[in-house]
Amino acid sequence: MKILIASGGMKESASPREVCDLIERGLRRITEPNLDVVKFPLADGGSGLTQILVESVGGRIQKVPIRHPLHPLHNETIMGSIGWLDDSRCVIESATAVGIELVAETERNPIRTTSFGLGQLVEHAFNEGAREIIVGTGDTSTVDCGVGLASALGVQFLDAFDMPVPPVGGFLGDIRRIIVSPLAELIAREASLEVACNPTSILGTSECMSRVYSPQKGADGDDLETIVAGVESFTTLMEEQLSTMLKGIPGLGGGGGIAGMLYALLGANIKFSFDVLRSYLDLDCKLADCDLVITCEGVLDRRSISGKLPGNIALYAKKYNKPVVVIAGGVADDSDLYYYNGIDAIELSAPRPCTLEEAIASVEQWIPIAANRLMHKLTISSRSESPPNRRPRTINRGSNVDNSTVKLVIMDLWNTLIKVPQSVNPYPRIVRLFGLTNENQFRDIMRANWMTRNDIDEEGFFEVLLKMGIPNARYPVSAEHKSTFLTIWGDYLRHVQILPNTFESIEELADSGLRIAIVTNTVNPSLQVVEELGLGGAVDLITSSCHTGFLKPDPRIFMAVLDHFGLNPEEAVVVGDKLRTDILGGLILGMKAIQLNPYAQHIDLKARTPILGITPSLTHLKTLIER
Repeated sequence: MKILIASGGMKESASPREVCDLIERGLRRITEPNLDVVKFPLADGGSGLTQILVESVGGRIQKVPIRHPLHPLHNETIMGSIGWLDDSRCVIESATAVGIELVAETERNPIRTTSFGLGQLVEHAFNEGAREIIVGTGDTSTVDCGVGLASALGVQFLDAFDMPVPPVGGFLGDIRRIIVSPLAELIAREASLEVACNPTSILGTSECMSRVYSPQKGADGDDLETIVAGVESFTTLMEEQLSTMLKGIPGLGGGGGIAGMLYALLGANIKFSFDVLRSYLDLDCKLADCDLVITCEGVLDRRSISGKLPGNIALYAKKYNKPVVVIAGGVADDSDLYYYNGIDAIELSAPRPCTLEEAIASVEQWIPIAANRLMHKLTISSRSESPPNRRPRTINRGSNVDNSTVKLVIMDLWNTLIKVPQSVNPYPRIVRLFGLTNENQFRDIMRANWMTRNDIDEEGFFEVLLKMGIPNARYPVSAEHKSTFLTIWGDYLRHVQILPNTFESIEELADSGLRIAIVTNTVNPSLQVVEELGLGGAVDLITSSCHTGFLKPDPRIFMAVLDHFGLNPEEAVVVGDKLRTDILGGLILGMKAIQLNPYAQHIDLKARTPILGITPSLTHLKTLIER
């Protein structure tokens, strides 16, 4: 058995390399002659990225004195790091200059922190000859949208009275004018920058990073609202004065908006952190060659599968149909979601209930024990009859096939082709009807239906409700409650609307010779509505999670569509409004991707991101695909 240990570190406890060593130690406690362990320490764009990339090429790390992220409250100098891959290529982690661990817990608040020190590192690297610079944006203490970084490069930010604005998050809303410096223009012209970031982190929208991450960095109450309003205002100002589109573009919220500043000011290319690692470390070959993937996480929660390492590793492993086990210090209540995002099993590291402090202190002892328990389970499984190899079918029609031509467009359904008005929200009524705690519990029930049933009939929803054993839910479900639920859900489906230009855009694509498929996470009643609206007759295929057994973003739902048409990933484009749910599975396989962005002012043919293009409506699809 070949096991790939692909893990990041555990904060305050162990580095990525140490975690991999601990897991291997536990696996090898059992004498298994056929055990082959490959260790793959990883980092997610925060702490560890520099060390791993430098070690991969035999480079060096340089220490540079810079400002503290709480300057001028703290005037002391700290030492930032530049990882030199060779004489002209380097990697810089935001965490070494403005990391949250650099700020005492009692002093954390993005109102006061600045990314100025990161700008000092970028300037130093450029002056030392760096012309290819990778910037990691994880684990920062700031939400200053990179104003501090830009200030260190000489850029001026002025208020309504042409007075300088302090380069911290709390004053973003006061900025009225941006004056770009000669140094920033020189770096943009002569250097190539790559930003390694979380693709789900965005700027200037209702789901922007400022509201999601500011509380984790110490902002609440009035401070939180100041930050959120400031980010919204400043993002609009940057779009106007730096002549570039920012709102809703994947990844630009990385590092508290640092990624957005690097993109707009210095012309940086946006890369997903995991893809940066894959390109340097050849992870795909190791995933294809192993039998099992083991990774590790301190506390497994929704963030773990929405841009962090465990979720990325799990989804990429599913490209090769490999099982994934996560050794976790703890698991949040919403664990049902993990199994629909590539994770097959979870092994808790703690052998008994404990405090967070004890779990952190016991990492070196407990992770090997957990890995040993896991190995025992694996050896028991191997004694039984082995299942057949479930490698996905490889489509190969010879080297003469031209894969550069797009032949298939795979489209998301909800909020891409159809929608329901926001005023028609059935969730609050259903939560009250069944005594649920929150809307997430209802989504968990629906998700289980998407995967296990082809219908929501008189019993389907209620069987899942009963089996899930949700606390506080009303049991048994009366006939009156069942009838009320079906009425609410039926009313919701009756409000489904076709988005503007849907039929015209599909017809234009079909007339140009493209095949069209709709792929959605849903059940048959929703698909019946699609048929009633006439979409079924307009496309070549409609498939869903209840048909394939896989829930987006699992790449295997897209594999099923490619197999249906007999095509390779390079011959398909995936279209959707949500990067992770609708698009990421296709990107993992190698498809091109187009994102529908309602905040976009125009079609963007020059987006420096992993996606093919960004468009505010379906009208421009053919233009983007032909590009």
